[in-house]
Amino acid sequence: MNKSEFGEALMAGRTDFSGVSFAGEDLCEMGSEFTLYDINMSGVDMCDTNLTRADLHQANLSGANFGGANLTEIDLRWANLSGVNFRDTTLSGAKFGEANLSGADLSGTTLSSAKFGKANLSGANLSGLNLCDIDFSGMNLSAADLSNTDLSRTNLSGANLGGANLSGANLLAADLSKASLTDANLDGACLLGANLAQATISREQVIQGLINFFRQ
Repeated sequence: MNKSEFGEALMAGRTDFSGVSFAGEDLCEMGSEFTLYDINMSGVDMCDTNLTRADLHQANLSGANFGGANLTEIDLRWANLSGVNFRDTTLSGAKFGEANLSGADLSGTTLSSAKFGKANLSGANLSGLNLCDIDFSGMNLSAADLSNTDLSRTNLSGANLGGANLSGANLLAADLSKASLTDANLDGACLLGANLAQATISREQVIQGLINFFRQ
């Protein structure tokens, strides 16, 4: 389905687009003319589409496939993005404020200048990404895969990292104050200069993580 066909369907009153394929289409700025609140787009195929500056805030996109798409400056605030495949997408400047990204796969993405304010990233796959300087303060990252990520200088204050996989992560000078790291895997993580004030973390986690880091 292309952009004009999508617009015509919306004007005709269609609200269920679940499973529809938009693969390879140019959908730049899609949604700016329409309100997509309560529109069901779960399981849509957006693989390799151009969604630059598209407005999909509040849309239900659970289980959608955005693999390889250009999502530069897309608006996904308050959207249901649970279980979405974002693998290898460009998400520079994307807005995720209060979106549900639980279980989403963001591996291989470009996230420069992305805004995640109060998004739910529990169980999300962020492994291997450059997350340097991104503000994750107060966010739910429980059970997220953050292995081998660059989180240097990142604001993680007050974040829930319980059960998260931080093995091999670079947390150099990161702000982890008041963060919950209960049962988090810190094997080989770099915590040099990190702010751990009032963080929920065991001494054993820190020691074991540092030992494994210096063994590398």
